[in-house]
Amino acid sequence: MTTETMTATAVKSGPMPTGGRWGWYMDHEGYEYRRVSKLVKYAETDTYNLDQWMKRQVAEGLAIRDDLVLAVKAMGRPDPIEGWSKEAKAKLDSIAKDAMNAAKQADGARSGTAMHDLTERLDRGEDLENVVKGLPATAAGGLRAYAFLRRENGWRSVAIERTVVCDELDVAGTFDRIDEVPGLTAMLGPGRCQYGDECPDAGLPGHGDAVVVDVKTETSPWRNGLHIGPQLGIYSRAKRMWEALPGRVPLFYADGNPKMAPDGVTQRTAENGRYVPVPCVRQDVAIVVHVRDGHANPYFVNLLEGWEAAQAAYAQMLREQRAKRELGAPGAWFVAMPGIKVPAVAQTLTEQAVAADYANPNRPPDRAPAAPGERYGVPGDPLQWVAVTGTDGLVRWQREEPAIGTQVTVGGIGFTKVDSMANVAAAGTLDQTDRDAISAVWQAPDLAHLARTFEIYTQQLGRAWTGRVAEAGEARRRQIECPQRAMHTSGKCACGWAAGLPA
Repeated sequence: MTTETMTATAVKSGPMPTGGRWGWYMDHEGYEYRRVSKLVKYAETDTYNLDQWMKRQVAEGLAIRDDLVLAVKAMGRPDPIEGWSKEAKAKLDSIAKDAMNAAKQADGARSGTAMHDLTERLDRGEDLENVVKGLPATAAGGLRAYAFLRRENGWRSVAIERTVVCDELDVAGTFDRIDEVPGLTAMLGPGRCQYGDECPDAGLPGHGDAVVVDVKTETSPWRNGLHIGPQLGIYSRAKRMWEALPGRVPLFYADGNPKMAPDGVTQRTAENGRYVPVPCVRQDVAIVVHVRDGHANPYFVNLLEGWEAAQAAYAQMLREQRAKRELGAPGAWFVAMPGIKVPAVAQTLTEQAVAADYANPNRPPDRAPAAPGERYGVPGDPLQWVAVTGTDGLVRWQREEPAIGTQVTVGGIGFTKVDSMANVAAAGTLDQTDRDAISAVWQAPDLAHLARTFEIYTQQLGRAWTGRVAEAGEARRRQIECPQRAMHTSGKCACGWAAGLPA
């Protein structure tokens, strides 16, 4: 890690590939590291301005891209109960991302990335005049200021755009620079590096003058300290730096078995590389060079605060992971209470339906009768109601059976009443079990509950799914599968749904 060693590896390799899950870094052994930028977000508690900016970006992008507006309109409206499906959400996310990219291209947001690339070319030794040739005046002025700052103060890059691993937080990230800044030790006093007492460079000339340096082009980087500080703090604590080597290497599990591709035949590979020690850097400060509007101003960043925020972000990330674990998983926040009796879904569904008495053929009409003699029911249906005056003088609904010899239809089967309702069993007379089943059918919110009712009725009770029970099941199925179910809020629908039924 001497100055000579660091100089030899300064521009030898670029960042580690980001071929892991979710765009994570993946090294030559197939190990995946979360990005530093993703971890740091757990420390950024005040995201109001960022959230507002993202909303504006989406709105601007949609105004630019008519095809994206059309894509959103083509998706229709979400289900009022279930909302968007998983697939629909992914599609909307993709549209929003495209809209933000369109806005970035339109408002010149890529200029920041371009300035990073231009400063990197300077630090890798390219001639200044060659770099600024043909650039807009403001960009050229900023680069000249940046080159002046480094040249006149003797700054020298030790490492450029390299990916480091911070094992303490299990993350990887790519810094802009590690620079030697002459006179830094004289200005701030001796500084410890990430290797502490084990550092072999301690006491050598120039030790303590190397720091992590970040180039920023945003308007006010000091307002983004909870993002920049933890990032630079993590870079300064890293001890391993990835270095690319030629070719690709096969990947293996810890037990020596090969990692296979989804086809089960091809072994997975990764870009070849190795780890080398990160150059010694100070732990107390880093430097941000603010390149904007023709200026290049350097600022110290407090790494003690930054590293503390990074550790807090890591703790918060682990806390959120535990809080989101599946019920009963090790370390999960939610665990089922032992020894507690809980009802089955079908049981509570049936009890609720029976309590509501909905769709019970013996349930009187919901409204009170207007006058004695008023009739209620479907003409020809044996389950008729008639308003009668009781001994207390109140008018109530009372079940009325058809007269003997009356032609009636029950469940689509026609018959003639000969003596009493006991003789119409073949046409669909209902006992209490049938009424409970019909109540459960009409209360079923989805096909899964409907199927459960069928299972209980046929398998547990040994009943035949026929007659009115089967009719109710088929009618409820049509309502559940109705393409207009989202509009089941008032009135009635062609599927048979009417106000008062569960949607």
